[in-house]
Amino acid sequence: MARSVLAAAEEHSALPEAVRETRDDLSAALDGLVEAAMQKLPGAAVDHGPRAKDVDTRLDAAWSGTYNWLAGWARLPNEPKAKIAAELRERLFPEGLRFTQLRYPQQWAESNTRLSLIDQDELDKTFETLGGRSFLDALRETHKAYGEVLGITKPQEEEVRATRIRDALSRLSDALRAYVLQVSAMERKSDPNSSKLVEQLLKPLANWQSPTTSSPSAPKPAAEAPKPDPDSQAGHGTC
Repeated sequence: MARSVLAAAEEHSALPEAVRETRDDLSAALDGLVEAAMQKLPGAAVDHGPRAKDVDTRLDAAWSGTYNWLAGWARLPNEPKAKIAAELRERLFPEGLRFTQLRYPQQWAESNTRLSLIDQDELDKTFETLGGRSFLDALRETHKAYGEVLGITKPQEEEVRATRIRDALSRLSDALRAYVLQVSAMERKSDPNSSKLVEQLLKPLANWQSPTTSSPSAPKPAAEAPKPDPDSQAGHGTC
């Protein structure tokens, strides 16, 4: 989501200084999150040989298989669950399978981000709804093996790494909130173009929705984008 927000901002060069500053802060926070996910702890053994290549191939297959499974569901005509599958695919694969072609540590970080999203938003329930438990099990199993062979994760290190990632994610959330406040403050009732620009910049947030079902076990919907506080200074930004 943060990458999509930053991509939307890159399409507009003439942004107010306050917006540019919060955009840069958001970019730095995202880099920090990726670094926290990739960081190896002292003493970690690294394997980039044949074993790593084998596990990498298996993880690629697990993710591409999941993508194709969701794509097949999404194409079914007159099927209520097709929309659920399409939304889940968009959540997990906003840029398709490009991340599976990254270098080993970066690919692990991208895979870890997606599995963390599944856990955080309880998307495992959506997998269950679509009959995809085997896909999720394969993803978790191969991802764990990938981290171990790369020396990124070990059982005793998981809590330390999780703490680092939580802290980095908190900083990213704060940076995103500040950016949204500054962008929202650009809107002027007297200037229709300002409303259009704000809509374009925040469109990735509006599109970022959790898959929903009518089942009692449906995953929780994504939180709405933060709105500016009319009493705060940030809510009275300048153009």
